[in-house]
Amino acid sequence: MRIPSQLNDETLYGRRRRRPQPAQSYRRLIRLGVALVLVIVVMQQASQPEVYQTFFGEDADVAAESSPVDAVAAPGGALIGDAGQNAKSNSPTIGNPTIGNPREIALDRIPASVLDSARIITGALSQNEQRQWTVVLDRWQSNESFRVIESVITATADVVQQVDGLDDEQRIAWTATLRRFGSQFATVDRVGVQLNVVAGDPTRDDADNETQDETLGDGDHVRLNAWLASLDQAATERVVDGALWRSEDFDAFYRQLDQADRVDAHGAIAVAVVPLMQQPEIYLGRRVRVQGRVARSEKKEAAANPFGVQSYWELWIRPSSGGDRPFVLIVPDAPQSVRAVGISADAKKGPEIRVVGKFFKRLAYGSAYGADAAPVIIGRIVGYPSDGALSAASATVRGSTRADRESQVSRFWIVLGLAVLVGVSVAAVVMWRTAIYAKRARQLRNSHRKSPGEFLQAFDGPDSDQAT
Repeated sequence: MRIPSQLNDETLYGRRRRRPQPAQSYRRLIRLGVALVLVIVVMQQASQPEVYQTFFGEDADVAAESSPVDAVAAPGGALIGDAGQNAKSNSPTIGNPTIGNPREIALDRIPASVLDSARIITGALSQNEQRQWTVVLDRWQSNESFRVIESVITATADVVQQVDGLDDEQRIAWTATLRRFGSQFATVDRVGVQLNVVAGDPTRDDADNETQDETLGDGDHVRLNAWLASLDQAATERVVDGALWRSEDFDAFYRQLDQADRVDAHGAIAVAVVPLMQQPEIYLGRRVRVQGRVARSEKKEAAANPFGVQSYWELWIRPSSGGDRPFVLIVPDAPQSVRAVGISADAKKGPEIRVVGKFFKRLAYGSAYGADAAPVIIGRIVGYPSDGALSAASATVRGSTRADRESQVSRFWIVLGLAVLVGVSVAAVVMWRTAIYAKRARQLRNSHRKSPGEFLQAFDGPDSDQAT
């Protein structure tokens, strides 16, 4: 039942609004044509991998298949720097990570309680003691020959007994591990030598120089690996981020440089410059993978360090994504093609390389625009063009680039021609329909016009008589 209004006798319910008539068909056709052209352009741009490299980096497998530089074969048919490289090649081997080390245990397999106790012991040691134990445990984990002064083990055992935060069970376990470790690798300090780590003599056959793990059990291996990880973490936390090279960077720098050849490329995160600069706390100490062209290479002599590093290469590379902010790569060795770049090369002409390593810090430096910073990665080169095939690589790159440009230009003209053809066709249809509608409207107006009435005919009569 509808209640009428007392004002105008209309219903109190709102009237239904008339919906506008749908747009004419030719307008809808124009919209669909424009949408089709936009979809084609977007699909063409989305098919290019370079669009995603800026945000997500580039996967190593994809780079090996799509990068013309990385696909250049070395003499003998092997790819330099890849996992399947030819061992008989005369080219230098860049990076040979140790696989299957029985003394090395992944951190995810170490209980959290052991890691916490290792951090407590590390925090109770001085910086010099931390450096000494880092060298000792690194050589033990690498299965190298070494000796450690007995007094160092005794002093560390005293620290374990006195440090706060450990329960009795943990103190007993750590003390037993140190005792068993010392029974194998300790030597008596008879002459008061200040160096607490002594390299073993591999030519000796006596029992004092044996480095076999006959007395260390699985629990000892877990605790020693956890301790080495906590020592590395303590050295990394001392690094001064966003500054020039500082003395606090010494331990972590040479420790990571000593491990550079053993960095595993599997599972490394492909990153660009922006994430490392804006979120350094997330990537600090994590394995990352970058790719770019070498803009500058310089060999530097290493300072005296307990890890035995003599020299290293500092590389400045321009990212493949095209950004202007560079990477700073620290690698233990470099191929001849990278060494030849020098310190005054053009960034666009250097060889393209792939590097896997650990993010170290943001290094401050002076640029043409003032003070700036660049991310530092310490690792190894895993992909680069062979020295004998650089000219072929350049020719391949130029040829592929020219072919890609020609194909892109041809596709562009095809899309443009189709768009012009569709536009002209739609315009012709619109003009034809408009002319038909105008003609029909004129006919409709003329058909409804009435002839002059009798009044006008009578009014026109006298005028005609007077005129005559």
